Amino acid sequence: MKPRILSVLLALLLVSGAPVCAETLSYQLYVSLGPVSMKAGKARLDIAPSTYKGQKAVRSQLAMQTGAGADVVFTLRDTIRSYYMPFGRSLYYSKTVNEGSRHNFEEAVFNVENGLFNVELSTWDKIGNKRLEHAVKSSPQRIFDMLSLLDYARGIKTGSLVKGREIAVLPMVNGAMVVDQHLIYEGRVNVKTGTGLRKDCLKVSVRDWKYGSERETLVIYADPNDGNLPVRLDIVLGGAALSARLSDYSK
Repeated sequence: MKPRILSVLLALLLVSGAPVCAETLSYQLYVSLGPVSMKAGKARLDIAPSTYKGQKAVRSQLAMQTGAGADVVFTLRDTIRSYYMPFGRSLYYSKTVNEGSRHNFEEAVFNVENGLFNVELSTWDKIGNKRLEHAVKSSPQRIFDMLSLLDYARGIKTGSLVKGREIAVLPMVNGAMVVDQHLIYEGRVNVKTGTGLRKDCLKVSVRDWKYGSERETLVIYADPNDGNLPVRLDIVLGGAALSARLSDYSK
């Protein structure tokens, strides 16, 4: 989320085989600068059964927007869209980036060939209408995007999780790169939702080594009593931090 905002989101253990149903998750956004925290805007995650090029798929879309007050500090108008198979294999991903002075469009097209998971990655400058980056990456391991990774994470089985243990290392698209995301289980935490309610949640830290040193890009709080529903997402933005807190859920 700034960058690479929802630059990540996680995965833990087993994927649930439950049928996909339509869901809408609404979040209240907060931005923090040092000790100061303020309401920043809203986010909405829509998930529904769909098709992609004739294949049964899940369509997931996350839209985030800061309000007028927060725009003075940090402007965000991002839309992330993903098509993936019910068990999390990515088919297509795009991210429309409007973050401060950045106005880009990122795209990832996935396929499987000769036993390898492949992805073609492009980043476009929307203002100048020119391609800034292009790459093709391959891996023997499934490559995720942020939203397919989040879907995978919601299938976590909690029985054998140990606090402080690395649960998985999963490759995920990030701009024109594929970056390993290290998922660390950090125990149970009582957190406040966007409506003021408190819930006992699993806490998972998502970390990478994209720039040569460890950095935490995302912290996810999931309610194990409600299908690992993502109750809160804390995203590192560089100079600021963004927190998305669940305010409404329907299916």
